[in-house]
Amino acid sequence: MDIQKKIEENLAKYVTPYVDATKEMSVINANGFLSYDSENKEIKLYDCQEEYLLNNRLNTVTLVLKCRRSGITTAWLLHVLYELLEYKAKVDAGKKVNKPYFLYVTNKNDYSHATRKMFYFYLDSLTNSKDFYKLCQECVLFTYESECPNKVCGRIVTEAMFDECVFFKNYEDNLMCLLATGVKHITLASSIANDEQEAKMENIRKNLCYHFENKEGCYTYMEVHWWECPVFNKNLVWKKIEVEPVIDKDGNIAYNKERWKQKIKEGWIPTSEVFEQYATLLNNKTKELLN
Repeated sequence: MDIQKKIEENLAKYVTPYVDATKEMSVINANGFLSYDSENKEIKLYDCQEEYLLNNRLNTVTLVLKCRRSGITTAWLLHVLYELLEYKAKVDAGKKVNKPYFLYVTNKNDYSHATRKMFYFYLDSLTNSKDFYKLCQECVLFTYESECPNKVCGRIVTEAMFDECVFFKNYEDNLMCLLATGVKHITLASSIANDEQEAKMENIRKNLCYHFENKEGCYTYMEVHWWECPVFNKNLVWKKIEVEPVIDKDGNIAYNKERWKQKIKEGWIPTSEVFEQYATLLNNKTKELLN
């Protein structure tokens, strides 16, 4: 049985409804954030994941403001697996191609280990190929910020992810170092939980805008809110509150954003049963989800 077929047969096990965030397997499945069409044998990513991966193909750097459990990290990990599958297929076909290297960096060592564990959980579930397992060990590096220079030393990284970048002490040096080596793509992603982190994320966005000003195809910014994620938005309800209307200088209401952004500006508040349950688990620190 080839690896691709094994992947198709095993992806269905990730499609498990959110039940209880305290149950490890439920969290893993929810974090898997995948949909599998068994009839057509197709892997289906959710819209925000597709948008993110499209941005990766079109730009050198993608900055993502994400809600918790949005599936962005999972999408990156699966993208890495498929890139390595493609590389292995070319090598097996006798083609001469450069070996890709992928770098995952987060702010803490335990977070790095947790993501590595998730990556190999997916890998172990998808294939028993020892050769492919060894290839992943060689080509996918998991580390944390202070160890990043040591891990990168001597390697030309193909793609990288800086996860929870608002907690980095100095993301710029590592970013510029990778850009100087000709990295194909870098993702900077983070959720935020307070005003200080929100301000730091905005500072990162402004710095990247300045660095890549007038350079088409180099940088993009995207937001993934909880109400855009199928993990949370089942039975989504929009509530209207009384707010002062947003008026421009001519006295008109500005309607120039996407539908959901427009609703937020109009004073609509989204909510759902799953969101309220998860917010309770976070002691109603809903900013961790809302942004």
